[in-house]
Amino acid sequence: MPEENQTRLAQLQTELKTLKDTMPPEPDMACAVEEGDPINQKVFIRGDNNSPGPDAPKAFPLIMTKSDQPPAIDKGSGRLELAQC
Repeated sequence: MPEENQTRLAQLQTELKTLKDTMPPEPDMACAVEEGDPINQKVFIRGDNNSPGPDAPKAFPLIMTKSDQPPAIDKGSGRLELAQC
């Protein structure tokens, strides 16, 4: 390998090490992994999280429900109801 490529590779490896050393720690776990108090998520207008719109009702994806929509999910996250569907 030419010397200039070796020098550039060494620079990039040093930069990578610096970036890895200064990264924030990974979170302990994702918030969706455990049950907790239910919250109503909002529909974000045009996908902008600074523009919350109406509540997004908890429901099953229509493609998974044949033609009948199961009853509304009114407690918890709805994961159990989805698993039983």
